[in-house]
This record gives sequence, structure tokens and C-alpha cells, in this order.
Amino acid sequence: MSLPKKIGLAIGLFAVVGIGLGLSGYISINAVEQFFMNAETGEVGPLAQTFVALVALQTTFVVFLLGSIVSTVTGSRIAAEASSTKEAMIANGAASFVGFYLMVGLALVIMFAAVGSGDASGGGGGGGGNVDLGRFVSPILQVGIPTGLVGVAAGGILQKLD
Repeated sequence: MSLPKKIGLAIGLFAVVGIGLGLSGYISINAVEQFFMNAETGEVGPLAQTFVALVALQTTFVVFLLGSIVSTVTGSRIAAEASSTKEAMIANGAASFVGFYLMVGLALVIMFAAVGSGDASGGGGGGGGNVDLGRFVSPILQVGIPTGLVGVAAGGILQKLD
């Protein structure tokens, strides 16, 4: 398999992980809302909103932390096809950098679709509605840099091991 094809597949792996984590967050948020829903009114109270926020925060951190792990996994595959250490480093660094942002974007969009969309959250209490994804831009950009650097290092180290 050609190196460009492996780079594309590595980015695809990030996307698959992002979709999986996003769906896990979505399902978890809906489960929390259902658990804390008032059976009489169908509304979700403030305690549920707190738990929803905690689940969303925890899932977001997991997505951030998994970037470096996925970039190491992709590095092992890309390094096997690279003709030089430099090529492995550049290819896996690029795949990790682009793939990380794709993974995070997919995960957050899918996960936060649960906030304010389910039957449980349709009540009239304060908060719980729309989430401003713009507030996540700065941390996402910051975490993407070390993920890309891990991708560069993993590509180089793993190519040397071959």
C-alpha cells in the first residue's frame, strides 16, 4: 500500500475513533438525562444538568488524551511504509495533526447534539440548551500541537525500529 493511502487511512482511523467517542458521550448524556428526569413533568432538573456537564467534560478530556495514543498507533503503520525516517516523521506528523482535529470535531459535534436534543432535556429549566462550541477552540488548538508532535516522534522512532 502506498504511503499517501496509509496517511489517508490514518486520518480515517482518527475519524472512526472520534465518531465512537462522540456516540459514547451522546449515549451517556442521554442516559444521565433519562435517569434524572422528573417522571411527572418530564423535565430535567439542575442536578441532571450538572451531571450532563460532568459527562461532557470527562468525555472531552478522554478525546484530548486519546490523540497521542492514536497518533502512535498510526505511526507504527506509516513507519512500515516510509522509505526514510524523515518521511515517516513528516507523514505521521501530518496525519496526526489533521486527524486529531477531525477526531475532536466529530466527537464534540456528535456528543453535544445530545445536549438539548433529547426528550428528557426539552423542559423549561435554566440552562441545558445550546452549547457554545466556540469556547472549545483554544483548548482544541493547543492540544492538537502536542498530538502532532507525538505523531512526528512516533513516526521517526517506529521507523527506526523497523
